[in-house]
Amino acid sequence: MITLKDIALKAGVNVSTVSRALNKNSDISGTTRESILRIAAELGYRPNYAAQTLAGKASKLVGVLIPDIRSGYFDTIIGFLEEFLTAQGYSPILAITDFDLKREIEALELFCNRQVDGILVSLPTNAGILRHIDEVRATYHIPVVLLESLTHWDNYDDVMVDDAFGMTAAVEYLKGKGHTDFGFLTDETNYPIRFPMFRAALESNGLAVNEDFVRVSTERFEKGGYLAMKALLASGTRPTALLAGYDSIAIGAMRVIYEAGLRIPEDFAIVGNDNIPEASFLYQCLTTIAPPVRELARMGTELLLEKIGDPENKVVHNIRLRPELIIRETT
Repeated sequence: MITLKDIALKAGVNVSTVSRALNKNSDISGTTRESILRIAAELGYRPNYAAQTLAGKASKLVGVLIPDIRSGYFDTIIGFLEEFLTAQGYSPILAITDFDLKREIEALELFCNRQVDGILVSLPTNAGILRHIDEVRATYHIPVVLLESLTHWDNYDDVMVDDAFGMTAAVEYLKGKGHTDFGFLTDETNYPIRFPMFRAALESNGLAVNEDFVRVSTERFEKGGYLAMKALLASGTRPTALLAGYDSIAIGAMRVIYEAGLRIPEDFAIVGNDNIPEASFLYQCLTTIAPPVRELARMGTELLLEKIGDPENKVVHNIRLRPELIIRETT
C-alpha cells in the first residue's frame, strides 16, 4: 500500500506537506500541490478512509438501502443517486434488501460499521425499520433521509412521489375516454402499496372497485403480469381498462392479450406505473405514470448532504413530487 511517506520521499518534501496538498489546503503553493498530486496518481495512492474517520474526518461514504435492483425503476434511482453523490465527492455503499426487514436491519448495521456519513433509505415499507433508524440517528448521529416513504413519518426527512395523484390522473383520463369498468393487476409485494391508491382513485371519480376485475399474482415482474392477466381472462370477466401496479406487470399482461387475439386499446386499454425505459420501446408503447425519478434522487441527495454538513440542523423536510401521466399507444 502506498503511504504519504512514499509520496513525500519521491516529491522531496515532508509528510505534513503531502497531507496538506492532498487535503487541498491553501497554505502551500499551487506548483507544489500539483507536483504532489501528480506523484500520488503515478504511485496509485488511495486514501485510507477508515483511518481518516478514526481521526475525526468524514468517511465520504453514504449508505443506500434499496429493496430491489431487478426493477427498472429502482435501477434508475440507483443510477441517479450515484451520479449526484459522486459529483459531491461521496461514494455510495449499496445494500439490496428484497423488502425483507431482517436484511434492512443488517444493512443499517453494515453502514454503521463502515462509519458512513449519511444514509438514504428507499421505499421503507416495514414500519419496524424505523426503530432501528432511530437507534442509528441517536447512537451514531448519522443523518437519514427516506426516499419514496409511502406513509408520512413524524420527525423523518423524506422525499416521495405522490403516487396517489398519478393513479387518480390515470383513472380520470380513462373515464374521460368512456371507461367505467376498471381492472387492477399486480403482485403480492406491490398490492398493499398501490391497490389502496387504485381504490381511492376510483372512489374519487364516483366509481367502485369490482373485485372480479382484480388479480394478484404470487410471481413478480412480467411473469406476474402474464399470470394475473391469464387468470382474469380465464374468469370470463372483462373490464375495458386495466391499471397495472407497475410497468413490468403491464408488459406481461399485454403478451396475454396479444396471444388471445385481442386488441390494445380497443379491447383493453392498459396503463402502467413507473415509466421504466422499456415502456417507450414496446411494439405498442405503454401509457404509464411517470415519477420524476431524477428530481427525487437529486433532492434526496441534497437534503442528506445538507444534514451531513450541518449536524445541528433539526428542521424536518417532507417533500412531495407529482408524477406525470404519459399518454402512449396502449390507451
